[in-house]
Amino acid sequence: MYIGHIDSKNYFVGNNPKSKGDPLEFQLSTQDRIFDLRAETMEDKDRWINALQTVISMPQTPQDIKCR
Repeated sequence: MYIGHIDSKNYFVGNNPKSKGDPLEFQLSTQDRIFDLRAETMEDKDRWINALQTVISMPQTPQDIKCR
């Protein structure tokens, strides 16, 4: 699944607003789906969020556009 997009304002990654106090839960929201995720540690959570934010902010390549 390609999550980076030229219009990345439609994507969100961060703390899960529906979390019932579990600090390890986070959420990835795309135009089509919402993924509720949980890391094993806070360090893992931070790494996942940073990695996802990096990918979301990447510009599309011509190959990405062809795959759509």
